[in-house]
Formats: sequence, structure tokens, C-alpha cells
Amino acid sequence: MKKILSSNALLVAFALSAVTMSFGAAPVSLSIDNLFGPDSEMTFRLNIKEIKESGFVKVLMEKNPEIMETIEENMGSDELEEFTELTGFGFEDISEMALSAIGVEAMMEAQAQGEEPKIGEDVKFVAAVRVDKASNAKKLLQLVFEKAEEEEGAEVRKLLEKSVEAFQGATLLNVPLELLEEEDVDADISVGMRSIGNETYFAVGLTGGVKRFFSGGKAKPHSSAALAALPAKRQFAFTMPIPPEVWDQAGIDFGDDNPLFAGLANAVKGIREVGFGAGFADKSLGVNVAIACADAQSALALWTMAQAGLGMAQLAAAGEGNAPPILNRIKTQAKGESVIVSVQVLPEDLDELGQFGPRAGAGLEEDGEPDPEELIGEKAADLTLPMLGSGEFDLSEHVGKNVVVLDFWATWCGPCVKALPEVMKATDPLKGKGVVLVAVNQGEEAKTINKFLKRKKWEGLKVALDNENISSDAFMVSGIPQTVIIDKKGIVRHVHVGYSPNIGKRLKKELEAILAE
Repeated sequence: MKKILSSNALLVAFALSAVTMSFGAAPVSLSIDNLFGPDSEMTFRLNIKEIKESGFVKVLMEKNPEIMETIEENMGSDELEEFTELTGFGFEDISEMALSAIGVEAMMEAQAQGEEPKIGEDVKFVAAVRVDKASNAKKLLQLVFEKAEEEEGAEVRKLLEKSVEAFQGATLLNVPLELLEEEDVDADISVGMRSIGNETYFAVGLTGGVKRFFSGGKAKPHSSAALAALPAKRQFAFTMPIPPEVWDQAGIDFGDDNPLFAGLANAVKGIREVGFGAGFADKSLGVNVAIACADAQSALALWTMAQAGLGMAQLAAAGEGNAPPILNRIKTQAKGESVIVSVQVLPEDLDELGQFGPRAGAGLEEDGEPDPEELIGEKAADLTLPMLGSGEFDLSEHVGKNVVVLDFWATWCGPCVKALPEVMKATDPLKGKGVVLVAVNQGEEAKTINKFLKRKKWEGLKVALDNENISSDAFMVSGIPQTVIIDKKGIVRHVHVGYSPNIGKRLKKELEAILAE
């Protein structure tokens, strides 16, 4: 049968599952924990509601409101916007998210061979979302059918209607394999939804997993050594098994012939599972990594090396006189067959990191990375990029006419969002004197950028789109924000990497000095 169900139609189908009358022995309540069973391998859990209510995040948001704006901007994908339009549920309504997957070994094998794993044959998954909002079935029904027929035609509408199944209080839409357009899917996918009071649960995945989720009840719990080693109080958790075969794959060489690396090789090859956890408290964020090993001996060897590496890092930082306090709060522990690395992050730690932002210069020269300050005094490289909206930016056209300020940035970069207003404030008064500011965005979609600019009321900002990382080579951009000042002769005069509170004043002073020459 011709593949006629696009990703948009699948999204429509997802929403459709909310609006059909359902009957059956419905459990009186549901839980995200229902997603996980004894066969679960890769797991992901995120309690957004508890994170937003934590004291740590509230303090962080008060000091840096742009962080939440950045998160919301990056959550604003076309699919999520369409889902919001159909259901009325937005990112702010999402309380919990989770994913359970089986087939990690098959996934790694496929990727090692340069292939995509097959969903169904190789990988089985189910994802669920809890939303703190009830659904409006009647309104949603009208929107869904209209959109399905508008985008895919009457035939798809009829096929979707026939695919609906009532299951234990939930409404499922079992999408047949022949309706999917994805080549990497070889099994039927089900999507479903159920409202209980002021909560709504969504699930999508292979039919068996979706039905298990909506069946409720207490299944045999998911067994994970890494998860068990993490602190119980957490709002984020991710676990993934590491098949022993992964260490034997081509390209992974520990230098076993070298006795210095033999211990490291044995310790690393004993890793069987990794887990990451984060617990948001009133005044701190607890970040934890748990590594489950094949036996206690491997765990002890791995812990010994981790402890030695941490100690060397602490001594080196102390010797240079600029050891960040957070470094001394990193703790390592060997517990049975697991190794746990933990650190308590304070708001002031993030302030310190945010002040400097990602760096591409200091400390990288030793690793052979280019230093952007080497550009100073050199002729600027040719740079031609499409502009946001229309037109083209050609740096060579400004030689002999303007002083050009290139600000390399992205909407998801917190330091960039802090720096841009100061860069604009420094350059705006000098536009009439021949100063041109171009914000070179690093690889984001036009829709994401436009939405961000509208929210910030920066619609007048000239944005060039660098979707192919041309600037990475031309201006040695390996960390953002990075600001480059090029004089009228086309010579690079100043380069600033990262954010500092006085960046605007420095730029203005530098620009005025160049204009006065």
C-alpha cells in the first residue's frame, strides 16, 4: 500500500486518540512508573514540575530569566507547536516525561555498521508524558478531523477513524505499518491518550508497551544497578546498559600493549551500565553519575583511577591559584560493584561559569586547537552567508566603507543572550558613523531565530545564518559567544570570546578608537 501518512498526519493521529469514547476495565489512576518493566534497558525520566518548584531553580530564574526563555524557545519545534494547536497543551503544562527502550545492543551494532536500527525488529520503545490539564474532547475532535482531511485528504481521515481502539479507559490509535513513511520502522506504532481528573496522559510506541502503560497496576519493577546506586531523591534520571562487545568494536583502542594503560583498559572494559541523576533541592543541585561494573574488582579499579584523576585536577587548579570551589565538592565513591561520582552545584557556581561563558582561546592551545586571538592584525577571511529573511551578507562588500562587528551566537547559549544586548547597545549609536553589526547565528532554523527575536523585541537585529559552520574555519569559532571587530581596511582588530559584564563598554571604546583613526 502506498505510504500516505506523514509525520504531521501521525501527530494528528496522536491527538485523535484523545477524542474517541473509550470503555473497559480502566485503572483508577496512572503513573509514569507504569512505563518501565523488567525488560527495560535504556530509561529516561524527567519531573519538570518538581524541577520548576525547587528553590534552586527559582533562585536561578530570578537571576537569569533568559534561561527559561531559551528552554521554551528550543522546545518550540514545528511538531510541538502543531501539537499545542491541536490539543491546547503547551510546554508549561507538561509535568513529567519518560522513555523506556529495549535493544541497546542491536542499536549499537547497527550504528557501528553505519546503519539505522529498525524500530520493531531491533529496538522497541514506549514514551509517556503527563500533563497537568484535562482534555477538551469535543473541541479537539473537530480540529483533528479538519486538519487530517486538509493536509492528507479524506482517505487518511477514514483510515484514522477505523484505526481507533478503546482500551481500558484510554483511546489508542494503532497506526498500521503500511501507513508509515519511515523506512526504519517495521512494526505497528500505537499512540494514545487518557484524561483522569485534571491530568492527561499521553503514550506513544510499540503497541504492547503502550497497552502495558495504560493497563496500570504494579508490574515487576525495572532492575538497574546504576539507578539503584543513584540517590533516591531526584527529578532527572537516565540509564543505559553498555554491552561488553562495545569495547571490542573497531576504533576503540586502549593500548593494551602498554603496561601503563593495562589497568585502565581492564577497568573500563568492566563497565556494564551508566546512569545519570539530578536532584533539585532548595539551595543546590545534586548531580550524580553511577557506573555499574561487572564485579567489585573492576569497580574498585575504576574508582582508584577516578580518584587519582580528580586529585591531580584539584592540585593543578590549586597550583595555578584559580581553582573553582565546585572542583573541591566533587566526590567519588566505590560501592559494591558500582562507582558513584557526585557534586553539589550552588547558584554561585553557575554565576561563575556564566560570567565567562564557553571559551575557545585560553587553555586550548595546548591541545592543538586554534586561538582566535591569532586573527588580530590579519586580513579577515572572506565570508558570505544568507541573511535571515532575505538577501546575503558579503563581508568583502564592506571593505573601505564600514567597520564590521561580527557576533557569533545561538539562541540556546545563555552567555550569548546576555552579551547581545550589550553589543547592540555599543554599536547602535555608531551606525551613522559606519559601524555595522551582524549577528552570525550558529546552525539554527530561521523559525527558531525569528520567534526568539520577536520575544526579545530584537527584530531590527541583522542576522546571518551559518548553517554549514563556515565561520568555524574562517574565524576560528569553537566557543560562543565570540565577537570580532574588523576595521574598514578589512583587518581584524579585536576578538572577544565568552561573556563578561563590561563587554559593551569595551566594545564601544574599541570602536570609537578605530573610528577616530
